[in-house]
Amino acid sequence: MRMPAGGQVVDTPAAREFLDRALERISRDQCRAITAECARKAAGLQRLLAAGRCATLGEAELRTLLRAVFSTRRRVDGVIEAAGGTRALALALDELAWGAAPVAQRVDGFAGRLEPLGDPELACDLAGEVLHHLHPRRLWLFSRWLWSPRLRTGALGLVTTDADLSGDTPGETYLKLGRTLVMLRASADAGGLLGLGEEPWDLDVLLACVYCVYLYTITRLRMTQEFNKVIPPLPELVRRFLGVHRLELEEA
Repeated sequence: MRMPAGGQVVDTPAAREFLDRALERISRDQCRAITAECARKAAGLQRLLAAGRCATLGEAELRTLLRAVFSTRRRVDGVIEAAGGTRALALALDELAWGAAPVAQRVDGFAGRLEPLGDPELACDLAGEVLHHLHPRRLWLFSRWLWSPRLRTGALGLVTTDADLSGDTPGETYLKLGRTLVMLRASADAGGLLGLGEEPWDLDVLLACVYCVYLYTITRLRMTQEFNKVIPPLPELVRRFLGVHRLELEEA
């Protein structure tokens, strides 16, 4: 993927500050363990969504997939219903994962299939999880904690300046996020911020740590002390955002 001509500028000092604050709550060894869990999740999804199998997934397999994604874990029934049933969802996933159209068009098509859900960002979350874990060296996440076009905030917004991250369609936004992630990886590598485990999951863990620190900060400022006590510790919260907390995919 080519670098963009301009617009997105990585704020390496901000990324370093967020990582330093995260490492007060999580060790590098714990980060490396999480990257290994992400790799296991990817292996499970690659078996589950393999070409030739994806379009024939049954209800139990689809539920396993949806429980492995943070934003769909508690909305499994709603996602299946919005897609038009298990058969329609399996076909939509197959087209997203293995269709011949450019990836932006496939993301737009998948988001359209789930439009009855009334939550465009959830559809994007699921699309990004599928694409990233099937093709981890070529494609990337589209999680709302990474970037929410609706709220115009997220981990990427916290470590870039003058970032133009939102497009006119979900697919355009997905491509803009990808270009920014290329820049961020290069900057983080040069700045020594990625000693967190194997690629490409190290960048996912870094960004999840960034967002968790941000979440702790705003929660502490806005919520009561009692509410703050129920937020999970940072290692568990990172695992939840990355969908590897109590992962069920190994036997998929």
